[in-house]
Amino acid sequence: MQQGDTNTNSAPGSFKRSWKRIVARLSLFGILIAFAVLMQRQLGPEMGPGQSYNGKTVSDWINSIQIADASDAAVTNLAGIGKKAVPLLIKAVEWKPTLRDKLGRFLWVRGYWAWVNRVGLNDPEQVRQKYIAKRGAMRALDIMGSSGKEALPTLRRISRDDKDWGNRAWALSAIIGIGPERRDAGLFIEALKDEWFIVRIQGARGLGKIATPAAESIAALKNSLQDPEEGVRKSACEALQKIDARSLTDLRPAPAK
Repeated sequence: MQQGDTNTNSAPGSFKRSWKRIVARLSLFGILIAFAVLMQRQLGPEMGPGQSYNGKTVSDWINSIQIADASDAAVTNLAGIGKKAVPLLIKAVEWKPTLRDKLGRFLWVRGYWAWVNRVGLNDPEQVRQKYIAKRGAMRALDIMGSSGKEALPTLRRISRDDKDWGNRAWALSAIIGIGPERRDAGLFIEALKDEWFIVRIQGARGLGKIATPAAESIAALKNSLQDPEEGVRKSACEALQKIDARSLTDLRPAPAK
């Protein structure tokens, strides 16, 4: 009798636990759906198509970027469009992963890929494409030159605040391509202190593009002649040759290690 009582009592307990798990999962998915809908409303409308060029709209060209390089047809076509493409290029450059993107990745890697699509979240591949488009847009602005001047405030912010060193480097390069202003010297000087040598190289290049350098710029470049990375030392030397060759009279880059 005691054994029978035990079995009888365990069945309802097991049923309750299973029911609680089902309710918990349904509640979780309900929250995720509500969250996705709310975030979609907050995001507002997608960027418009923009100017058509060589058979594609600006948005189509941005979305088709495969590599942030002049060898990519999308990048060169966007640069060729010129000023009319700049507003949408700025939007592409300003993109950063949202909570929806992070939530989509969270569910995707745990095998809930069907739910990611069902509630309108971005899967990791879509997010990766936006990263590529972001850098490709900066490369297009770089190639475009002075026509992309409207993007300078955005590029300055990214080169200063973005946690991704690659984005900082691309933004600095785009500023150099567009044509830095004298007030950008401080930005390039700070870049010379970056932990990533690629960013420091862009800092040196940028200072070499400012025709009327401040004393602080010369001092920062001289200091970079002792940088542990040969590429930074070379870029600093080239910049000094352009803006203050006399400062190199008694200075030489440190020997390569």
